[in-house]
Amino acid sequence: AQSFDGFFVKPVPGSAEDLARQVFVPPANTNDSIQYSLFTRSNPKDACFIEPTSEEFDHCHFDPNLETKILIHGFLVTVETYKSFVLIKDALLKKGSYNVIYVHWNRYNGHPYPQAVKNTIPVGKKIAEFIKFIKKHTGAKYNSFHLIGHSLGAHISGIVGKNVCNLGRITGTLKLIFK
Repeated sequence: AQSFDGFFVKPVPGSAEDLARQVFVPPANTNDSIQYSLFTRSNPKDACFIEPTSEEFDHCHFDPNLETKILIHGFLVTVETYKSFVLIKDALLKKGSYNVIYVHWNRYNGHPYPQAVKNTIPVGKKIAEFIKFIKKHTGAKYNSFHLIGHSLGAHISGIVGKNVCNLGRITGTLKLIFK
């Protein structure tokens, strides 16, 4: 996982200094480091990449009157390689009209595990800012958001919930297996 601790010289992996930095140095993050892709019934296979800016957001077909499902993957995987999320997205859009958003935080979910865990805090806060932007920009209601997180994505969902009051629903999973 990429570190946000601001140090230019990396400590020796496994050293006491390395372990201390992994545990005690707070991470940071930027909007452009986390990506969001939107799927709707009008674009069920082709993602529309959205950013929390008016210019970048308006070219996508986000409908503030629909429920928004936000899918957050876990440790070591990407949305593209985690097929269960693709199946969930496809099933949701087959069942009804939703805004389905994938959160791509794969720059920060790799080894070492303690760094990935540490990164869940700023990632969760950035997703909370993204949801607040959507509400302010479109008028979507907080209770129309449903976060679905797997593994560390479930932890991130909890962090988002701590930072955005009145979210509609948070679902955390450890295993999503479809046959």
